[in-house]
Amino acid sequence: MTESGWFAARPSGTEDIYKIYAESFQGTEHLHHILEEAQTIVSTALTASPQKLEIASKANPKENR
Repeated sequence: MTESGWFAARPSGTEDIYKIYAESFQGTEHLHHILEEAQTIVSTALTASPQKLEIASKANPKENR
């Protein structure tokens, strides 16, 4: 977590995948950057046992106003 966004990763309880959740407080472009970095971090952590990644994310709701 940082001042401008966060991500969390967890294994799925029902599928052989990891899910990445992220939120940006700066908008959609920043959210995509967070997700790219999160995928790199999670993929690196899983090199011993690779998993499929699924992404669930949301942009800052204020952006849509």
